[in-house]
Amino acid sequence: MKRIVVVAFALISTLNTANSREYMGYKVVNVPFPIAGGETVRLPVTEVGAIPAENRKALIEVAGFSVGPSNEDPKQAVLRWHFGFTSKRLKDLESVEVAEVSPSDVVVPLVLDLNPRLSEDYWMGSVSGGAVGPETTPWLYSEKASIYIFRFTLVEKRGKHMVLYQPAWFSAEAKEQFRAIAARITEG
Repeated sequence: MKRIVVVAFALISTLNTANSREYMGYKVVNVPFPIAGGETVRLPVTEVGAIPAENRKALIEVAGFSVGPSNEDPKQAVLRWHFGFTSKRLKDLESVEVAEVSPSDVVVPLVLDLNPRLSEDYWMGSVSGGAVGPETTPWLYSEKASIYIFRFTLVEKRGKHMVLYQPAWFSAEAKEQFRAIAARITEG
């Protein structure tokens, strides 16, 4: 039950870089994504969605959101961002930081865990993204897909750190379902 988070990935159809690698039977291509600070990162994806970012020490498994009632007002829908990764070989994890680096032009810190705990080699964190509505979450109300890039910075004791970038693609259809959930919450 530790990984029950709605994560929406959708079809990426305009991929044009060559790579002969496959993931779950689909051709993998490296797609350039502009991120905060004017940089570009090339991330592997398939025609059916993003590939979990990984290195020899960690595997990103969750980078998405859910919509639910506010703890303070059960008739207010709120968006919550959820993140999680599996440790493959992390030693003495000191901190975990997750930040949005796209579509924002600036880095948006979301989670800073200065005392991370692994449960069965798994870390998870979440943060409220605020009230759901056309004014507060306009991307959720747009009729096109939304792409986010999240930067995971994992720091081990003795200063060893690693950065993984995880794309998350939220289709128009998935966003429509989340808007319906928000409407049911606010209508009570």
